[in-house]
Amino acid sequence: MSNGLYLEFVPEIALVFDRLHRDGYLREVDFADRNPEAIRFFTLSDAGRDKLREVSRWYGQLPWYLKLWGRMGLPLPDRDR
Repeated sequence: MSNGLYLEFVPEIALVFDRLHRDGYLREVDFADRNPEAIRFFTLSDAGRDKLREVSRWYGQLPWYLKLWGRMGLPLPDRDR
């Protein structure tokens, strides 16, 4: 993992990039003329977009006080319960 990872508005991406990539939620954007030492770019895969929609629906159904709780950095209840 590199400290050079960057995603606009998500400074913590370096902390979770490996897991997102390993779980198949990211895919590398391939450029035909890319130098092997060049910067690598990634985007959401189809599975990543599906998971984002699923989690967005789950978060949207939470009551306001749990959303506030989560924004304060406190753990939210398990979504499978």
